[in-house]
Amino acid sequence: MELCLKWLIRFAAGIIRRGAYDTRGENLSYDKVDEKLRDDSHSIRKLAERLNRYLGLIPDLDPPNNRIDAESFEALKWLDAQDETGENFRYSVIGKGADSRPARETQTNINFYEHVNRVHQRALLLQAGYPDALDAFRDLQDEYLQEMREMTDD
Repeated sequence: MELCLKWLIRFAAGIIRRGAYDTRGENLSYDKVDEKLRDDSHSIRKLAERLNRYLGLIPDLDPPNNRIDAESFEALKWLDAQDETGENFRYSVIGKGADSRPARETQTNINFYEHVNRVHQRALLLQAGYPDALDAFRDLQDEYLQEMREMTDD
C-alpha cells in the first residue's frame, strides 16, 4: 500500500509539472517530492493526504478521479491507525538491545480477515483504478502539449 501510494504521488506530481499547473507554492520538483516521501516514510495517512492534495492540484482532472474515494480513504486511515510507524506488522520486536520493545504493546483481537480484505480491495483500486485514470489524463495531456508545440512551430 505504501509503495503504491508513493508511486501514485510521483505520477500525479509529474502530471502537475508537465501541465505547469498552479502548485499553490508547493515545490514539486523530482528531488523535493522524493524528500517529502522520505519524510512521510511509512505513514499511510500522510501519504494518502499527500496524494489527495496532489490530485486536487490537477484542475482538469474531473471528479471522482481528483480525490481518493471516501471508502478507500477510511480504509487507509484504519490501516495507518493500526500501524502508524509501519513496523507493527513487519516485526514482533522493534529496536535493538536494551532499547528493544514489543511492536504491539497490547494484543487486540479483531476480525482480521474482514479488515485485511477491505484494505486489499482498496489496494486493488489504488493499483488499477487511479493509475488508469491518471494514464488516460496523461495521454490527453501529451496530445494537447504536442498540438501546442506544433502550433507554435508554424
